[in-house]
Amino acid sequence: MPHKDGGSWNAIITAHAQGGSPDKALHLFLDMTRLGARPTEDTFANDFALFLSCQIHALLVKYGVDENVILATCLVDIYGKCHIMSEARRMFDEINNPNVVSWNVIVRRYLEIGDETEAVSMFFRIFRAGVRPLTYTFSNALVACSRTCALNEGIQIHGSVVKIG
Repeated sequence: MPHKDGGSWNAIITAHAQGGSPDKALHLFLDMTRLGARPTEDTFANDFALFLSCQIHALLVKYGVDENVILATCLVDIYGKCHIMSEARRMFDEINNPNVVSWNVIVRRYLEIGDETEAVSMFFRIFRAGVRPLTYTFSNALVACSRTCALNEGIQIHGSVVKIG
């Protein structure tokens, strides 16, 4: 490529970061800055959140605190914000007893990436887990229903809101 600008650097860095090569993404970032290209906000927000998440995840496993629900939920949230839902879901599924915040995070992240069906599915799993959803979780599930025209599910969620209060 004759002229590499911030956009082209972002594209290649993001591809490596989301493709499972965060170390390569970091090296490309360093090359970019050495060559005088200026990182954009997206570079910092997306690529390094993912890179740091992978590093933190590895440290949590190394030190044996990866089963902490709060720390695991943070990783679910970060992977979801980076649109790596397979990793977010894997982390969520590994939480022994997800708390109400864990459930809210996974429902919200599915909604944000446009997988409304999975957001609603996860919402209904909350009840089977014996957890009382947050107001935000109800709201996210209703938004997901409205986007997919899931009237029956929306009615069920509304009924739950009325019942729980």
